[in-house]
Amino acid sequence: MALIKQARRLDLTLAVATSTSPSNAGALCHNFFAQYPAEVFDVTAAGDKVAAKKPAPDTYHLALERLRLGPVNCSAIEDPLN
Repeated sequence: MALIKQARRLDLTLAVATSTSPSNAGALCHNFFAQYPAEVFDVTAAGDKVAAKKPAPDTYHLALERLRLGPVNCSAIEDPLN
């Protein structure tokens, strides 16, 4: 959470790319940040909007498209345990 807050202070553009549904992403975000995704992230790219989920990069491509940024202008932070 500190990383997200620091990124916001630096006025960085933030997106979440997830294989879950928008409603599940919203619930997780609200529980974690006490805010809805649109209040935390500029873009949410969810698994229900792409043809292929992980390990395919489709949600990342959707996030980049919605951000209007290329991959060289972005960094990804993952959360898997493996």
